[in-house]
Amino acid sequence: MHGKFPVKKTQKLSNDDFFRLPVELRSEGDGAEMGNDFTQYNEIYREMADLLGNAAALKIWNRYSGLTISFPRQLYSKEYVRRYVEENEGILKPAEMAREVGLTERRIRQIIRDIRVEREETADESSEP
Repeated sequence: MHGKFPVKKTQKLSNDDFFRLPVELRSEGDGAEMGNDFTQYNEIYREMADLLGNAAALKIWNRYSGLTISFPRQLYSKEYVRRYVEENEGILKPAEMAREVGLTERRIRQIIRDIRVEREETADESSEP
């Protein structure tokens, strides 16, 4: 049976259809698949399969296996955070914005100060003859 077990992609030609066909979960009664028993995986893939599903874990393994991946602590980009603070200044309290974007209230207040200074500089430049 082709594609029964995932195999590491190599430069060698293979007759295996695993990499050409989409990954599909099989029904639990199908003997070719272990259903939701993720114990066959190493710990990180077991966690991914449990969180995201078997198909997603296989796709991640297929694409990123062998790489060391570090996830930044901050989910949002600096540009997004600045835009968010700018749009919500005066609507939300700094503490509320901090909770939403995962920063400290102190950092949100710094961003607000930076935004205000930039506004003042822009206003000064436009008022100069």
